[in-house]
Amino acid sequence: MYKNGEGVPQDYLKAYAWINLAVIDRDTDYIVKLQDDLREMMSPSQISEAQKLSSELFNRIESHT
Repeated sequence: MYKNGEGVPQDYLKAYAWINLAVIDRDTDYIVKLQDDLREMMSPSQISEAQKLSSELFNRIESHT
């Protein structure tokens, strides 16, 4: 949704962060392809920022389980 701006403002950082979490749970070809596509549209600093956001999201999720 964030990648294409479907129902939310387009945001590659958030898209990458959420896809990063999906890869942890499921290593499907579709998810890996989405992640690769996003990498091509992002700068290295954006990818780094998205990875940090992904880590923060993961920690929040884990703290509620």
